[in-house]
Amino acid sequence: MNSDLDDIVKPSELARRLGLSKGRISQMKAEGMPVREDGLVRISEAVAWIDENVEPSRRKLRTSPLISDTGRPVEYARVRAEHERLKLERTAHALDVERRELIRKGDVQDAIFARARMEREAHENFVVRAAPLLAAEFSVDEGDMLHALDREMRRHLEDLARLPLNLFEDDDDADRPMGE
Repeated sequence: MNSDLDDIVKPSELARRLGLSKGRISQMKAEGMPVREDGLVRISEAVAWIDENVEPSRRKLRTSPLISDTGRPVEYARVRAEHERLKLERTAHALDVERRELIRKGDVQDAIFARARMEREAHENFVVRAAPLLAAEFSVDEGDMLHALDREMRRHLEDLARLPLNLFEDDDDADRPMGE
């Protein structure tokens, strides 16, 4: 069997692979971690000894820490570095939210919907304001002018509502007009 856990390495290499300091490896050697006569260490024996003899609160590793799902060894330092990178990303994201440099998608959708509603009401109010003025200018019945303008404005607003607003391309409903 020639797995990486059967490797025989120098204590400094063991420290690197386990993500421990050379000094900690020296401490564990003094506490009885198995070392060959030539000063080298078999990784599988060292890991087994650590699992059995090192207090969990002082152990940086879990049980069988060097084996990943693929059966390949995992270097603690690499995993720890990835963990720290993810923590930094989360912290940066939280700061961006706090500084209001990031906005929730739902808040953007709500703002767009509110703006669209305001514009629709403004168009409808325009008809009520403009109908008497246009009726007087063209000498036609004010009621007929109001009815005709209202009908045409509603058609216009329906046409606008059919235009897609593709701000959120990742949504399944990206082609659906806002507010539906």
